[in-house]
Amino acid sequence: MQLEVVWSDINDRRKAAPKPEKLVGFHSDIVRNAAAKYPGHPLILAGKSLGSRISCMVAAENDIDVSAVVCLGHPLKEWGDRSMLATIALGAAQVCS
Repeated sequence: MQLEVVWSDINDRRKAAPKPEKLVGFHSDIVRNAAAKYPGHPLILAGKSLGSRISCMVAAENDIDVSAVVCLGHPLKEWGDRSMLATIALGAAQVCS
């Protein structure tokens, strides 16, 4: 089995992170390319904080078959309304405990 790690660092403390829609679109393309490069191999996404939320949202895309998502430090609050729990991204993915 082959293993390829694709790294993306979205944590630039000098400025705000791009909007989630832009990040999901960008990372979805990367994931589709990796899946096409290694058909039949498991595809595992991982992220920390905002990266974990983006990974969940990418995994929920209909045309992407993800085997697992590893979420480290998943943010518990929504971007705009800090009083709302962030259940949308996790709710779209199948959660295992």
